[in-house]
Order: sequence, then structure tokens, then C-alpha cells
Amino acid sequence: MMNESILKARQRGSEYYLKYGTCSQCVIAAVMEILDIDLSELLKSAHFLAGGGCLMGDGTCGALAAGELVLGSFLGRTREEFELGKFKERLLPGKQIVERFQQKYGGVSCNWFRKRFTGKEFNMWQDAHADLYKKKMKENCAEITGTVSEWVVEILSELG
Repeated sequence: MMNESILKARQRGSEYYLKYGTCSQCVIAAVMEILDIDLSELLKSAHFLAGGGCLMGDGTCGALAAGELVLGSFLGRTREEFELGKFKERLLPGKQIVERFQQKYGGVSCNWFRKRFTGKEFNMWQDAHADLYKKKMKENCAEITGTVSEWVVEILSELG
């Protein structure tokens, strides 16, 4: 049954991206639905991760960043734990997802993907660029969003 949930997470993440855009929010929405958990505040905050950080492109892919945030919401250090250490071992699932991402896709920044899939960068704040980006990148970004959704559900399932 969990394998079915993992595959549904991939499908749902991709579907949400194709329908709504904003990869970061789509990863979180897929995880919320598949695991039946409320991450509403995280989903709202993730809006600013889209397009490499507020559509600027130079930051981490929004889907990957959202995956890290979801894992962190379960495993991250709390404010009360600041004085107790860095809890580096808790970062291992996040490290795992970043390494898998790099291995599969070869890079992590949104601009890196724009260049890889289209041969150039885009200024997502210019409508003409945004329209061209959507035409050339939408399917690729949907696939990435679905993959990260799948990996997050898989990792959380393994953690129990």
C-alpha cells in the first residue's frame, strides 16, 4: 500500500504543477494529500521558494527546497533545542534527497534547469520570458515536482 502512496505522490505533484504552477507549493500539497497531514503554513511560506526564490532563478529549485522543508518540519531542530547542539544527524534525510536530486538532474538551481532544458536563462518577472518559459519548461518542471514529491513521501515512510 505504501508503494502505491509513493507513486501517487509523484502523480499528484506533477498534476498539481501542470494545473497550478509553483513547484514548491505543489510538492507540499501532494505530500499533505498523500500523507493526510496539515502543512498549510508551510505551503503558504513555500510560495516564496518558487522559481529559485521569488522567481529570481539563482536559488535552489523550489521543488527541492520544498522537499527539504517538509523533511525539516518532521526532523528539524526546534527553538528549544538551539542550545543542545546542531543535531547534524537529523539532516541526513535532507542530504539524501539533495544527493538524489543532484545525481538525477545534475544541478540544483532553477537557472541551471532553465539553461539545461532551453539553452538560456529567463527573467520570470518579464511576461514575455515567463510565457516562453512556460512553453519550454512546464513538462520538465512537472516531472521534477512529481519526483521530489515521491521522494519525500518515500523518505518519510521509511522513517516511520
